[in-house]
Amino acid sequence: MKKLLKIYPFLPKPHEGGKLALALLFYLLAIPVISVPIAFVLGFTILLFPIAMLFALLENAYVISGAVFAIMSYAGYDFEKNGKSAE
Repeated sequence: MKKLLKIYPFLPKPHEGGKLALALLFYLLAIPVISVPIAFVLGFTILLFPIAMLFALLENAYVISGAVFAIMSYAGYDFEKNGKSAE
């Protein structure tokens, strides 16, 4: 789980509302703003169209999982202790 969480740069500590807002803005707004033009350009060519669809699918999975991990981290979920909440 540690290796998976390394690709998510903004995970707030429990009860840090400002960092949660920053994380959600990053995952829900910044990533799509960056990746939609890339997928759009890839989709122009017939040969790269399947890569564009795969890129868009991976981007959507990253956005959704990043937002979920940020909310779970804010709520106090301890990813290192197999689901036991940190108190």
